[in-house]
Amino acid sequence: MLDKRTIEDICAEIKALAGTYTPEWNFSLERPDTGSVLAYIFAGQLEEVIRAYNTLPDRYEEELVRLLGITPRKPEPARAVIVMEPSPGMQEGTLVKEGSRFYAELAERDTPVVFESAHDMFLTDARITSAFAISEKGRTVIPLCNEEGALACPLTLFCFEPYIPYKNELYIRHPWLFRGEWSEFSIGFGSVDAAARLMDDSRFTFSLLAGEERIPVTKKVRRGEYIAIGQGADSDTLVIERKGVPDDELVLPAICFLAGRQSAPPEYLYDGAQEIAGNTAAAFGEEISLYKECYIGFDSSLIREGTEIAVDFGLIFKSREVRDAVPQEEELKLIKRRPDPLAIERTAEVYIQEVSLSYYNGQGFRRLPVQESLSHMFSGPDGEGKRRISFLCPDDWEVMEQEGYRGHLIRLQIVKADYCYHRPARHHFPYLTNIEVSYSQRERQLDPEQTIRRQGNMETDLTGYVKRKKPVPAFLKFPYRGESMLFGFDKKPAGGPVSLYVVIKKNINFSGIQTAFEYSSPKGFRPLKVLNNTEELKNSGTILFVPPANMSPMDVEGETRYWIRLTARKAAADEAVHPVAEHIYINGAEVWNVERGPVKAQYAERAVPGMAFPAPAAQLLDVNIWAREGGRTVPYKEIPSFDLSEAKDRHYVVDRAGQEVRFGDGRTARIPWNAEGAAFTMEIVSCDGEEGNVPENAIQYAAFSLPNVERIYNPLAASGGSNLETGDSVKRRGRMLLGTGGRLVSEQDYVNAAKAFSGTVANAWCEVRGKQIILAVLMQDYEAGPHSFRQMKDELTAYLLQMAPASVKKKDLLVREPVFVNVSVELWVTVEEWRRALEERSRILEGLYGLFGPVKRRGRTEPRAGYVPKESQILMAVRSFSPITRIDHADITVSYADEHGRHTTELGRLTRSPFMVCTNGTHEVHV
Repeated sequence: MLDKRTIEDICAEIKALAGTYTPEWNFSLERPDTGSVLAYIFAGQLEEVIRAYNTLPDRYEEELVRLLGITPRKPEPARAVIVMEPSPGMQEGTLVKEGSRFYAELAERDTPVVFESAHDMFLTDARITSAFAISEKGRTVIPLCNEEGALACPLTLFCFEPYIPYKNELYIRHPWLFRGEWSEFSIGFGSVDAAARLMDDSRFTFSLLAGEERIPVTKKVRRGEYIAIGQGADSDTLVIERKGVPDDELVLPAICFLAGRQSAPPEYLYDGAQEIAGNTAAAFGEEISLYKECYIGFDSSLIREGTEIAVDFGLIFKSREVRDAVPQEEELKLIKRRPDPLAIERTAEVYIQEVSLSYYNGQGFRRLPVQESLSHMFSGPDGEGKRRISFLCPDDWEVMEQEGYRGHLIRLQIVKADYCYHRPARHHFPYLTNIEVSYSQRERQLDPEQTIRRQGNMETDLTGYVKRKKPVPAFLKFPYRGESMLFGFDKKPAGGPVSLYVVIKKNINFSGIQTAFEYSSPKGFRPLKVLNNTEELKNSGTILFVPPANMSPMDVEGETRYWIRLTARKAAADEAVHPVAEHIYINGAEVWNVERGPVKAQYAERAVPGMAFPAPAAQLLDVNIWAREGGRTVPYKEIPSFDLSEAKDRHYVVDRAGQEVRFGDGRTARIPWNAEGAAFTMEIVSCDGEEGNVPENAIQYAAFSLPNVERIYNPLAASGGSNLETGDSVKRRGRMLLGTGGRLVSEQDYVNAAKAFSGTVANAWCEVRGKQIILAVLMQDYEAGPHSFRQMKDELTAYLLQMAPASVKKKDLLVREPVFVNVSVELWVTVEEWRRALEERSRILEGLYGLFGPVKRRGRTEPRAGYVPKESQILMAVRSFSPITRIDHADITVSYADEHGRHTTELGRLTRSPFMVCTNGTHEVHV
C-alpha cells in the first residue's frame, strides 16, 4: 500500500494545517461552517484518489502479467471411478456408452454434481471366482480366493508370500494292503532305475495317510524294481511326495503291489460269556467246561481267497480253585463228629486236553484247515510261550453274527477236559496275551485300487494308465512360466469393453511393474489387448479389454474358468515394493465432473472486430464453436491469444475469469458472420471445480435408464477438482517467470515453478542427484489418494521441461510424490485429577492427530522437506496439549515405503530423507 491515509487522517491533517495558516478559522465537523463543509468534501475526494493510487502496483502487475502472456489456468474437473453392480439373474449385459451421465446429490447443494463417463463399458454379471499367484522362480502357486470364491483382498500383487510349497505327490490307494501296524508289502515300479530314484530320501518321501495324519515310512528297502515296506497303519493310501519341483519329469513304467503281511489286533474276542476288549483275554473264561466256546473276529476287508492268516499270541496258564459249597454246622451243637481223614477227596488238576477249530460257511461250522495240529495246545504247561494259529483263508468262509457282532469269525471249542466237573478241582485255564492277527499274500501281485497325481491344487486320476499297463506320468515338472497373476471369470462376458477397477493402496512408492496381459483360448494363453489406466499398477485405475471371440474355459489348478493372466515382464519377486490391491471391482467406469450445456445459436447484426459473447459458467472448462461457411459447418479453435493468428485463421479466445468469448478483428483472426442466420453455434462445457470432489458413495444415480443395475457407487472419493486459477496465483507465476527469466537453473527455481503451476500443489521439494532432477510434489488433497497427482503430473513435467536447460531430458526429470512417513504414538500417562482422565485423553489424541500433517491448514505452519520431529519434540507438544498429565512411558514408531521396500522402525532409528513428509499413523493413549 502506497498511501495508508484514511478520511479521518486527512481531516486531522486539515485541522492541524488550518491552525497554522489560518488561526482565525476553526475547522470543525461538529459545528461546521461553509469552509469546514468544503474541506470535508475535499477530504472525501482525496480519499478516493488515494484508494485509486494504491491500486497502481496491482494494476501494473496485472498489466505486466498480461504482457508476459500469462492467463489464468482453467479449472480442473474432479475425477472418480464408479462401480455398477448388476441385478441378480441378469440375462445379458448392457453397453454403457462414453458420455453417459451420472450425478451425486449433496445436502449442502441445491443442484446435483454431474459426472460423465470417460469411456464405453460393457456391464456384465460375470464374476471373478478363482485367482492364483504363480511364480516360476519360487515354484509356488498361491490361491487368492477364500472358501466362498471371493477375492481375499487386500492382495499384494506379484508378491509370493507367505510361501506355499507346490505339491507334487502321488496317492496310491488299496483297501486293505497297508492296514496293521506290522504290515509288510512291496511296491513295484517296473524298472530298477525308477525304484532307485524313488529311494533317494533327499528327493522323495513315503508316508501312509491315516485320516488327516501322515505317518512317515521309515522301514523300506529296495529289492530290484520293488521297494519293500515293513510297516503299516490304519490307512488305505500310500503317499509318495517329491521334494521341490525339479525341471524334469518322472514317468514310472508300472505300479503294482506284492502283498506282504498286514498285522492288527483281532476285530472281536468272545470268551463264551462276554465280549472282551483289547488283545489280552482268558480265552474260555476262568472255569473250564466241555463245549465252551471262544470266538475270534477278523477284518473282513482283508479276507480274500488264498490269504494266509495267522493268529499270534503269548500263552500262559493261570489257575483257579473250584469247590462245592460246604454246609454250615449248627452253632449250638455241643457234640461234633471227628472228621475222617480217609474220606477227604484229593483236588483234581484240570487242563484242556483238546479243542476244535472251525469256521462258518453259511450253513454251519466246518473244521478250520490249520497248517499244524493245534488241538492239544492248551493241554499242559509245556505249551506256554509264543504260539500261532495259521491257516489259509477258506473260499467258502462267510460272515456270521455273534452277540451283536457281524463279521468273519473262527470258533475254538473245548471237546475234552478230564475231571472238569470234579470237585474240588484246580482249573488251569489258558490266558492269551498280545493277540495279533496277520494277513499275508506273498505270492500274489495286486493292482492299486486308485492312483491319483496331485500337482499343485489339481488332481489327475492315473488309474487308467495302471490298469492298461501303460507308463504312468507320476511326477511332472512345474507347468508354468514366469511370474504371473491369474483371475478366473465364472462366465465369458457377452460383450466389451469389460472394465476391471483396481484400487491400489495409496502412497506406495515404487516404479511400477510392466505386465503383459493374456487370455485363455483353446490353444493356451494368447496376448490380450488392454487399455491399462493404472500406470503399470502404480495407481488406482481401470483396466479395459474386449473379450476375444475365442476366449474359452481352461483348467488351471483344477479350476475351470475363463482366465485373464498378468505376467511380469521382469522378475517381479526382485521388486522391493509391490503394489497392494485393496479391492478389484468388475464394471468400474471412470467418470469426470463435466457438464455440457445445450448447443445454442448466437446472432450478430453485423461483423464487428473484436466481437465478444457471454459464456456464463463459474468454472468454465471449454467453449466449442461451429460456424456456417459456404454451406458447410466448420469448427473454430481456442487459442491463448491472437498474437500469432492470421486473417484466415478460425480462432477465438476464452476469458474464463470474465466468462466471455472474443473473436479477432479480421486481420489477426476471422470474424464469424452469416447474413442468413446465426453467426455461429456455441456449446459451453463447465465443471464444479473443488465442489466436484464429492465423498465416497456419493455418486449413486444415473441420468438415464439402467434396468439391470442394482446399485451405483464410487468406492473412493472424487479428487483432482480445482477452481479457476485466482489472480494471486497468476501473479505468483508472473513473478516466478520474471525472477527466473523463463529458465530453471537452481533447485529453488523448480520448487517455485511447481508451486506456481497450480493451486492444488501444497508444497514441493527438489534435489539434484547427478544428471537426475528429483522433484517431490505434495498435493492439497493427498489424503484422497494419488488421483490429483496423476492428473497433473504429465502437464507439470511438460511445463517444467519448457523452461529447463536443453541438456535436461524427460527421463532426467523425475516428478513424484514425497515419501509419506506414518508416525504412530502410544502413550502411557497419569492424570492428577482422575475425573478429567477421559477429557485429557481426548485432548491429547486430538492434538496428536493435528500435529502430523504436511499441508498448511487452519494457520498451522507446514513442515519443511525432510522434517520428521524428534521424540523430545513430540513429547513437548503432548505436554502442551495437557499440562496436568504426566507421561510415564512412550513408544513412537514410524513406517514408510520407498524404492528400497517397506520399513518399520523406532523413530530414533529412522534414516531421514529429504523427501519425507509426516502423516498420521495410529495413536493410542492409555490413562
